[in-house]
Amino acid sequence: MGALVQATDGRLAASVDWVIVQNGPGSWAKNGDWDEYLVRVRGMGPGPLTLTGASVVDSLGATLPAGDNRSDLVRASKASVRRYRSSGMRVQAGLGGASIAAAGVGASYGAASALATGTTMGGAYAGALLFTVAAPVFGIAGIMRGVHNHQVNQEIAKRRPTWPLVLAGGNAQPLDLFFPLAPAPQRIDIAYTDATGAHVLAIDTRVALAGLHLPAAAATAGAR
Repeated sequence: MGALVQATDGRLAASVDWVIVQNGPGSWAKNGDWDEYLVRVRGMGPGPLTLTGASVVDSLGATLPAGDNRSDLVRASKASVRRYRSSGMRVQAGLGGASIAAAGVGASYGAASALATGTTMGGAYAGALLFTVAAPVFGIAGIMRGVHNHQVNQEIAKRRPTWPLVLAGGNAQPLDLFFPLAPAPQRIDIAYTDATGAHVLAIDTRVALAGLHLPAAAATAGAR
């Protein structure tokens, strides 16, 4: 299956392969107020790169760094909702008015249910998504809230990258990046260093993720 969007600067290449939204295909935490971006990076040169962080820039221009625990992600998502409300826009978790399709494939987000079993995405993500579906859904009746939150944090800790992350030349690495709700994001920035200094690879997501977390009417108006 093709990536949603790709970018390279000659030193580092990256693709956004999928976005797991609240209660969508591949989701593992019930009603999670954040997004999990499945990103793949590859070093393009012979030497190593050191990835130092990642952030998403939403449609209002706010930069939101990748999170590493549930409470911070939820807090930042609530701040995003308030910020958009003050600008006269409503934010909703889940897909919203977006119609996400993989480049060159054309399968809509809602129709790509095979992703939830990991059958259409090769490489490292396949196993991760199989685990996602096989794992019990947190938040079921009878589990105390504190236990639920602890389990979610444990799972986030397993999936998220630990910065700095060294990437050998020519090697590929899948990244699970957890971001607060970032409506119709403009881009994802991957910060890294190499022998020549510090750099940022920008992945333009304006088309691929247009309308994400915005009502359908707002998404349509923004695309005009």
